[in-house]
Amino acid sequence: MEEIDKNRLIKDYLTGVDLSGANLQGINLSWANLSKANLSGCNLSYTDLSWANLSYANLSNCNLNNAILQRSCLNKTKLTNVDFNDANVINARFADNQGINDELKNTLIQRGAFFDN
Repeated sequence: MEEIDKNRLIKDYLTGVDLSGANLQGINLSWANLSKANLSGCNLSYTDLSWANLSYANLSNCNLNNAILQRSCLNKTKLTNVDFNDANVINARFADNQGINDELKNTLIQRGAFFDN
């Protein structure tokens, strides 16, 4: 029988969770399913969100400074007033996002993000 990775198991059950205002700086949330989660106002700086599912999540007013978002899914994610300063967005997928203006969209594309709209 396979040994269960407790950290991975915990990450799998974060769909729809309300973590608004939490300090999650530097946490490893790679591969986490955070779809429909309320992460508004969170400090996610230096957090590893690579391969994470953030679709339909609320990240409004989040600090994503130096976060790792490689290959994460941000489809229909609310991104109003998000700080993407020095965030790694290579191959991150965005679509139909609130709070993304053309200037930010172009900046993220130049840094390796993809927009499906």
